[in-house]
Amino acid sequence: MTLTFKIQIRNIKTPPVWRRIEIPATMTFEELHHTIQQAFGWEGYHLYQFQKQAYDGGWSIKSPDELEQDSLAYWGEQLDASKTGVGDFLNSRQLNKFVYVYDFGDDWIHDITLEYTDMAAMLPYPVCHRAKGACPPEDCGGPWGYEGIKELFRESPRSSEAKEYLRWMGLKSVKDFDANAIDIIDINSRLMLLTPKGTRPSKSSLPQKQQSATGTGSPADDFLGMMDQMADMLSNMDDNQREQLMKTMLGITPLPEMENQKFYSYKKPDYEQNIPQTLQWLSPFWNARYEDNKVELCHFVEEDGRRMKMTSQQKLAEMRGYMNMLFARFDKELLENRWKLYGPLWMMEREKMTDCLDLVLEALRQDAYFMHAYIFRYEKWVSAVIYQLGKDQIETLEELLYQQGIIPHAKPIVLNALLWTLIRQPEKRLRITAMLSKFLNHCLDICRQGASTFNLEFYAISLATAHVTETLPILQRIFKELNIQTTIVEGGIDEVARLMNDPKVEFCCKYDSLDQYLNDKEEIEESREFNEETYYGISRGNDYYGEDEDDYDADDLYDIQGIYDLSEPAARYEIRIEKIEPADEPERTIQLPSNMLLDGFAQLIMRAFGRTELPEPYEFEDEKGFRYLSDEETHALDKDYWQMDPTDINTVGILLQKKGETAAFNIRKGKRKGIESYALTLEKKGRYTAKTKQRIDLLKAPGLPQSQADKIRQQLHDFEAENENAIS
Repeated sequence: MTLTFKIQIRNIKTPPVWRRIEIPATMTFEELHHTIQQAFGWEGYHLYQFQKQAYDGGWSIKSPDELEQDSLAYWGEQLDASKTGVGDFLNSRQLNKFVYVYDFGDDWIHDITLEYTDMAAMLPYPVCHRAKGACPPEDCGGPWGYEGIKELFRESPRSSEAKEYLRWMGLKSVKDFDANAIDIIDINSRLMLLTPKGTRPSKSSLPQKQQSATGTGSPADDFLGMMDQMADMLSNMDDNQREQLMKTMLGITPLPEMENQKFYSYKKPDYEQNIPQTLQWLSPFWNARYEDNKVELCHFVEEDGRRMKMTSQQKLAEMRGYMNMLFARFDKELLENRWKLYGPLWMMEREKMTDCLDLVLEALRQDAYFMHAYIFRYEKWVSAVIYQLGKDQIETLEELLYQQGIIPHAKPIVLNALLWTLIRQPEKRLRITAMLSKFLNHCLDICRQGASTFNLEFYAISLATAHVTETLPILQRIFKELNIQTTIVEGGIDEVARLMNDPKVEFCCKYDSLDQYLNDKEEIEESREFNEETYYGISRGNDYYGEDEDDYDADDLYDIQGIYDLSEPAARYEIRIEKIEPADEPERTIQLPSNMLLDGFAQLIMRAFGRTELPEPYEFEDEKGFRYLSDEETHALDKDYWQMDPTDINTVGILLQKKGETAAFNIRKGKRKGIESYALTLEKKGRYTAKTKQRIDLLKAPGLPQSQADKIRQQLHDFEAENENAIS
């Protein structure tokens, strides 16, 4: 069993610094500490601890040396990192989020989120699947010090202070500093060489092989010897050789190419013959981006179909053309968006397009690259759709179970759809159990002849949790005759029998429709995107955060207090505001912190023009045409809604980033009254220091009587005072 974590250093965002790491579930927290150190590039000479929340006084997991020195009871429960297993501890405490604190002076807090548990996978060492952002330098003052260094290098690269930092970091010039620099090959090279103590294994440290009667060591000894040889081999390779080897080893396990060579021989039809020239109804799915709200996107396409007044036959024809294009145009070298597939699957289910069952099954007949891009880790979603479309076509589903030359992982998906039919339609139980018993006997026969036993445990756990007791005798025979080495069901066939006869056990698939999954917010949050897509950014118009929507936790990225996002470092902005429509007021120039939310900025604009009420709806639009709206519901069905974002989480610093940039602020008054519009220009951008207070102020108001300017200035100060608690 393996655990996949996303580990992100808190309060660093330009770019964020995180790693996605998969580890053996048996790893201890001491080994996880060394894994984090190597994955990020820390030097390891400071203290550390794991906690549920940083410095919360609850449990803490520390190194054995620190436990001996720190026996203060008020620190709560203290555990030995070398004796506490990660998998067992998280399972016993029902945890999927915790923190790793490194260096109690600089306070590098790493937020750790458990994204996925793979019951069937096995790893001899941790693997880093994805990484972003270079590791900050040690002893630089924590996240705020690091952000200050980056800002200094951006704003004053030739200053004496910048040169001093460069000397301290061992760099010749600012050009040598790259906050985005990351070498995932190097990270994984270091991770491969880890032992529980965080050092490379040596031959003398490995157990000596005990010769057996056949002259070879035990499998465990052979494995240790192999790892030692691999470590030596890596250390003697040049960079190009090491990179080539690591690229081969770092694919998704097992590698799609290996799976294709071993299992895949399906002859695909010519999909190109049935590709439409244009897409009308389903084009938003093809062009979907990771940051799109998936539920809103699906309902938008559904509503668009009604608006177009498409017939069922027209929808079916476009769906067939779309799916054929998906199969034909799939490129394993590109980074695919899963919603190119799951959007149409949702629509098939929603529209009850049972004639499209063959298209879903054809998706399961694609090669391993396609399966890894679209299907893996979302199998239960596909099973739900197949059940909804195929519950009255079970013979068609049975045919796929016997099909040769396809990737084995497709068959448990169809088996689970059959089990949903058995559960939801009891009148078909006898027919389906006979069908499944026949199939299991077929599996036993072909495995006796040397076929792979890859799927048998998956079948067993599905049948057990669906309580198909009729299949228990054949499962017992399979486990005994084939000597199945269990990796999913720890108790083997005895545990399968126990689950099968326990009425409290629920079916391993949570929902029987994709629509239910999409309406379960917890399910959507837990179903992280593992596809290696280029991240677009939470704010669509820029790459300020460098993260995709499915990959961020708003609680971690934002610290919204009142009208400010305190997780974003503030710059001192001077913005000129000119009323365009109607043009009946002189312009104003105001000073404000860049981390003010756009909702607060809208109120501030009204105060600057002598008004205390802010009519809704309103919006901001940047130079690239990206819009920030105050009322999400009013644009949920807008055809360009994926180019929008709410004003309550985005800041002025996201809207305007560079000196001279412009934006618009529009208040929509309705069809009769039109639009009230303001032009915004970032005139000046500066830094706050320890001696300068973040202030809101009216700097200029040419043409405005002094008494009126003073009144407006006082209104801005009052507005500042109302929100002072948050900014302080």
